[in-house]
Amino acid sequence: GGSYDDAGTAIALGADGFLYVAGLTQSKDFPVSAGPFVPAIGNPPGLFALKINPTALNGDTAPFNALWYSTVFTSDTTYSPASIGADSQGNAYIAYGGSVTKINSYGTQASTVPFPTGSGRTSIAGLALDSQGYLYVAGTTFSTDFPTTKGAWITSSKPTQSPTAQAFLTKLSPTGSRPVYSTYLSPDASENVFGLAVDGSGNAYVSGEAFSDQFPGLNSIEYGPVNSICDEYAYQTAVPVPCSRGPGFVTAVKPDGTGIIWSTLLPNSGGDVALDPQGNVYVAGAAITSDDFVIEISQTGAPIPINSIVNAASFHAGLPAPGGLATMYVHGLQLSASVAGSGLPWPTQLGGVSITVAGIPAPILSVSNVSGGGQQINFRVPATAPQDGAIAEVDLVYQGWTSTAFPAQIGRAHV
Repeated sequence: GGSYDDAGTAIALGADGFLYVAGLTQSKDFPVSAGPFVPAIGNPPGLFALKINPTALNGDTAPFNALWYSTVFTSDTTYSPASIGADSQGNAYIAYGGSVTKINSYGTQASTVPFPTGSGRTSIAGLALDSQGYLYVAGTTFSTDFPTTKGAWITSSKPTQSPTAQAFLTKLSPTGSRPVYSTYLSPDASENVFGLAVDGSGNAYVSGEAFSDQFPGLNSIEYGPVNSICDEYAYQTAVPVPCSRGPGFVTAVKPDGTGIIWSTLLPNSGGDVALDPQGNVYVAGAAITSDDFVIEISQTGAPIPINSIVNAASFHAGLPAPGGLATMYVHGLQLSASVAGSGLPWPTQLGGVSITVAGIPAPILSVSNVSGGGQQINFRVPATAPQDGAIAEVDLVYQGWTSTAFPAQIGRAHV
């Protein structure tokens, strides 16, 4: 570094095995070079990028041959680099503010990657590249005209009385000339984004924090804004106040951007996200009232949890006798409206939902949203289900995703 303030704010290991570091320098003597090739792009102070050969490092020292290049690519220090990544050719991509800069593999040329943002302020917090060279950027925008793409998962947002940040994810073609998809991550404008990772199949994982109880969930490990009230208090009062940070979230988006694989809130505020070779997801973050944390989530998220099953007539726990009506309460279904079966016989699939009792398909009367963000499903115990006193496994499938197995007793004791 130089003789004044320097700070690295982003680091990544590229597919070519090099380390890429970006940050901000206030030092006029920050050491810039382009390795053994040609002069650097710009002069300090400004935002810098380093490309380092980790195999040449010697303990905590960096010999000359370890530094591939050190360059300042812009004198604009309004924003620090938030994220950096590299493609298989060794080109580096750096996100700062609402911009992405591409630096060639020798650190001799810098260019701006076209990125449509709309008329409002947009901040990119995460950047990643997949094995085919597609560039993914995630962040928040205050633009009411942020350009989403046709067929993307969420293409519009609800209007609000005051400008608020809304999370987005955009996938750009390898040339950066056009968006493959661009989608919001929630219909409400009330999120922050902290990180982004992409797996070998092109699934994108975005992490952040949400301030809305309507944040979408699917195969979630946590439901509801668990940090809505914190151990924070207004000055000289004993009245709890809303948290300055919201619960974390992680959302896994399909490769074509048309929907999600899973989406969950976290027990505490979220942070950056990373993947292991098996596709498991790791999120680091700051706990509201305890130490910082790391959470591991399987690549499929969590099974849909069945909260309870009751006799629809008596509301006693368990199932009625075969032919009787039962009610199931779950979380994690994405219903835009309640649906009801029409005509007899009742369908065994309704609103993307199917239920089996002891492996036997159950007729479904209705599927509806209830207060608290959950869903209620009314169904009939199949006439051929086991008789009184038997313990039957109840399973739910929603749009291909399965529930946790729920054992329930059938029979007179629960009538």
